[in-house]
Amino acid sequence: MAFTTQSFNSGAVLTASMMNVLHANFTAVASRTTGAPKVIQTNHAWVRFSTTGAIKSSEGVSSVSRSQTGEYTISWTIPFSGFYAVTWGDQTQLPVTDPSIRNWRAFPTNSGNVLVTYSAANNSSTAKEDQRGTISAWQV
Repeated sequence: MAFTTQSFNSGAVLTASMMNVLHANFTAVASRTTGAPKVIQTNHAWVRFSTTGAIKSSEGVSSVSRSQTGEYTISWTIPFSGFYAVTWGDQTQLPVTDPSIRNWRAFPTNSGNVLVTYSAANNSSTAKEDQRGTISAWQV
């Protein structure tokens, strides 16, 4: 939907057609339609994926590919226009007694995707590990 610039006079009655335009404008902003104002520092994209990189649910993500154990490349549907930030959440089936510490790192390779790595470390070793995860990204 296109964004339509509107203005209101104090005390003006909001008609149904004006409310429809407001609704269309909110939709245009939320879906980042060309010409709509850009709201920064809000969620731009997110994805929940499996250990194989299969997308379970997402918004603003075109693909997740697993390149090797513990490495996933997430591609954005609409590339970022500058610096962006990501957060990670995982879902593990490991017992509470597992002594390993889990670590994830994100490496934005360009405005269109990010490489995420996941690893586990304990007293005897460190290794990459597949994990079900959720990534959220936003423009900063």
